[in-house]
Amino acid sequence: MSMKLAVPTNPLYTPLVANAQRVCDDRGWTLIRASEDECASLMLRNMVDAALLTPYGYGVAVSKVDYRIVPAPMMMAHDYTNIAGVWFREHCHDVRTIASSAPRDFMMMIGSIVLSEKFEIVADLQHTSLPFAEAITSIDALVEWARDTVAPTLDITEEWSDLVETPLPLAFWVTRMDNEDIDAVQDAFVSMADASASQEREITEVVPTEGDHFPREGRISFRWSDDVEEALFATLQILFFHQHFPELPAVKILGRD
Repeated sequence: MSMKLAVPTNPLYTPLVANAQRVCDDRGWTLIRASEDECASLMLRNMVDAALLTPYGYGVAVSKVDYRIVPAPMMMAHDYTNIAGVWFREHCHDVRTIASSAPRDFMMMIGSIVLSEKFEIVADLQHTSLPFAEAITSIDALVEWARDTVAPTLDITEEWSDLVETPLPLAFWVTRMDNEDIDAVQDAFVSMADASASQEREITEVVPTEGDHFPREGRISFRWSDDVEEALFATLQILFFHQHFPELPAVKILGRD
C-alpha cells in the first residue's frame, strides 16, 4: 500500500508543503488536504500514515497511538507575528463571552489560554458564525486569525512569548510508528518545503506614520533545532494543565526515542 499523508488547508503552513503534491506524485503517495482538526483525526483513526500537525494534534494521541516527530522543516513563532489575535468589544469592562469562528484551531486554543493565564479571563471558548464585523461588536473577546481590516488588541504569539518565555511551535511533521515508508519520510518532508523555509521570516508591525507607537517585531523560524523540543514540551505542559489531554504527552523524536 502507498503511503498516505494529511496536511492542513490553512495557507499559513504553505512554506512547509509547497512541493508536497509533486513529491507525493513522484513517490506514488496520496496527499490529503484537510482542516487541522481533521488531520489529527485522520492520524488517530489510522487513515493516514503521517501528517503535518499542531502541538494539540500531536498531544491528543497520548496513550492511544505511538507517534514520532520527524526532525524536518517545521514552523515556530517568536514574539509578534500577526498570525492571530484577540479583539475586545468596545467599552467592554467585564469579559464574559469568548468566541471564535474556528475554536478547534490550535491558535484559537492558545488565545483562550493566554486570556486565562495572563489576564485571568476565564470562559469557555465558544463557536460563532457571525460575520467578523458583527462579531467584534457583540462578543466580549473574539479570538481569530489576523486580518488586514482591523488590528487585534492582542497578538497571540507575542503574548505567549511573554507568558511562557519560549517560542510557540505551530506545526511539525508526525509519523505513525507502523508506517511502512518511515525510513523515507524525513527526506521527503525536507523536499516538500519551499525555499523560504530555509530561512527565518522577519515580521515587523505596520504602524501609522504619525504617533509615537514603536513597531513590534518578531519572526517565524522553520529549521528543526533543540530549541523546538524545549518549546514543544512547554506548550504540551500548558495544554495538559488546561485539560486538553488526559496525561502529559512525551516529546518523541524519530530515530532517537
